[in-house]
Amino acid sequence: MIPIIDADVIVYRSGFRAQHTEWVATNLSDMYSIEFGPRVTKAQASKLMMQEGLKLGEWVLEETLVVDPVEHACHSAKITVQMILNRFEATSYKLYLTSNDKSNYRFKVAKTRPYKGNRTAPKPVHYDAIREYLLQCWNAELVTGIEADDAMGIEQCRHLPGESVICSIDKDMNIIRGHHYNFVTDVLYTTTYFGHLELYDLGGNKAKKSLRGGGLKWFYAQMLLGDSADNIPGVSMCGPVKVFKLLSECKTEEELYKTVLKVYTNKQIEGRFEEVANLLWIQQKENAMWRKPC
Repeated sequence: MIPIIDADVIVYRSGFRAQHTEWVATNLSDMYSIEFGPRVTKAQASKLMMQEGLKLGEWVLEETLVVDPVEHACHSAKITVQMILNRFEATSYKLYLTSNDKSNYRFKVAKTRPYKGNRTAPKPVHYDAIREYLLQCWNAELVTGIEADDAMGIEQCRHLPGESVICSIDKDMNIIRGHHYNFVTDVLYTTTYFGHLELYDLGGNKAKKSLRGGGLKWFYAQMLLGDSADNIPGVSMCGPVKVFKLLSECKTEEELYKTVLKVYTNKQIEGRFEEVANLLWIQQKENAMWRKPC
C-alpha cells in the first residue's frame, strides 16, 4: 500500500514537540532565576515560591518558551515518516505540504468569515526549518492553489481501493473513500464513497455526544456542523444529535443534499450553502470543485 502522508500535520506536531513553556522566577536585584519545569502550573510555582520564602515584591514570575535544537524537531519528523513507511512496508510514498503563499482558492471563496481567520496562535519556532527538511530530505511536494488535503484526496482517488492509504489525523480527510491511517493513534480504517455517520459519547460522558463518519454523509454533516478549526460556519442549533437524526437514514446523495439545503433555507441562509460546500469539499480530481447532485 502506498502511504499518502499529511506533512502539514507532521510539521506542527514535530515543531510543538520540540518546545514547551515553563514558569521562571527571577530575582529583581541580581536577576538570578529559578526554573520550575514544564509540568508546573503558575499556581504551583507561586506556592513553591511562598514555601521557599521568596517574596513577590523581590521576585517576578514569568512564563518563558524553552526551545529544543532544530535537529531535535527534524529528527521527530523523520521518526514519524519512517514509522508510517515501516507500518505499511512501503517502497514508495507521497508527502504533501501546503504552500504558505495563500494561493489556496478557499481564501477567495470564504465570504461569511475569513478562511482560517481564527488561527492567531504562533507557529512552532522550527516551523520553516522542518518544512525545508521534509522538502529537501523526504521529497515532499509543495502544493499551491489548493491544500495538501486536496492533493491527498486526488492522489488517493487515482488508485484502486486498497492500493493506497491516507495518513493523517485530520477528520476532514474522512470525506475521501478508501483506507485511512491515524498515525497518532495507530488506527487503520476504511471509508466508502457514500459513507456513514456514528454518534459516540464524548470523553466517556454519556450525556454529551459527538459525531464522526466518512464519505458523503460526513461531508453533508459538516455542512451543518461547520468546522471551527478552519473558521467555517455551520448552522445554528445543529448539534451532533440533531445532525445524526437528520442524515443517518438518507440513502442517496440527493437525499442528503435536499435535507441539508432545506435546513439552510429554513434558517434563511441558503445563499451561504455553496460557499460552505466549496470550503469543506476536498477535491478528488484535479480542479473538481463541489457540484450539485441534482
